[in-house]
Amino acid sequence: MNLVSRRLARASASLAPVLDFYLNSPYADRGDREICDFTFGNPHEMALEGLVNAIRHRAVPEDRNWYGYRTSDEESVAFLAERLGRDLGLPFEPVDIVLTAGAFAAISIAIHLVTDPGDEAIFFEPAWFCYEPMLNAANVVSRKVALKPGSFDLDLAAIEAAITSKTRLVIVNTPHNPTGRIYDADALRELADMLDRASARTGRRIFLLSDEPYRRLRFDNRDFTSPASVYPWTLISYSYGKILLAPGQRLGYLAASPLMPAADREPLRGAFVPAAMTLGWCFPSALMQYTIPTWKTFRSTWTR
Repeated sequence: MNLVSRRLARASASLAPVLDFYLNSPYADRGDREICDFTFGNPHEMALEGLVNAIRHRAVPEDRNWYGYRTSDEESVAFLAERLGRDLGLPFEPVDIVLTAGAFAAISIAIHLVTDPGDEAIFFEPAWFCYEPMLNAANVVSRKVALKPGSFDLDLAAIEAAITSKTRLVIVNTPHNPTGRIYDADALRELADMLDRASARTGRRIFLLSDEPYRRLRFDNRDFTSPASVYPWTLISYSYGKILLAPGQRLGYLAASPLMPAADREPLRGAFVPAAMTLGWCFPSALMQYTIPTWKTFRSTWTR
């Protein structure tokens, strides 16, 4: 008798090699040795002073509801809409953003927002270890497409060949984990054109999820183009865990491209809160939400 649901059994099976490595291999006995451990992106330095000061400053309750349930704090999403709009050159509105408990929650919301059981999602290998388990948990079929060897460029011909009438989502991770590849504007425009043609051919809009937790971790003055600026039907998942050296504090967001036609964007925005609630209260803690606009106060010691 199988007591665990089939979808969770599939998710567990796809995650098993990672957990086995983490819990049972010699890696599990790493202890407190002075090593750089990049497995889950935990920090190798103390938390940023600005973050600590912001949390300390907002930890004192200002009213009786201070530690009550929070969905997406109005002041926080207004601040993020302005800052994200400045970073990406797009006219985001606060209602385009839902605050989440890191990128895990943002990705989960995105998957459930636009897919139904039996739909297909494409992502590129090598890939972050949790895309497939999360898709399995949502009863979505994974279609894996290899990046071009050596360059790790997008293989547009292979992507197009993988698209079927059931394709609903394509996941792009830029800068890419684990290769570090940043996809330039030309490559993303080619992908956008191809997804437009494929959507017209299948009669069903294909959405793009742009997973961008490493967007600000760039060197050598490398430019960054978000797929949201070239393909209107893009959702952005973002996590502050890496840039703030505090992944355990679980702070991120999901944002809809403001270039998306209003007829498509409105129902997605309207489903943000129901999705976050029904998937297990995916919002960040009230305290972490309050820290977001406080960044202005502590900007001298804060790295976004």
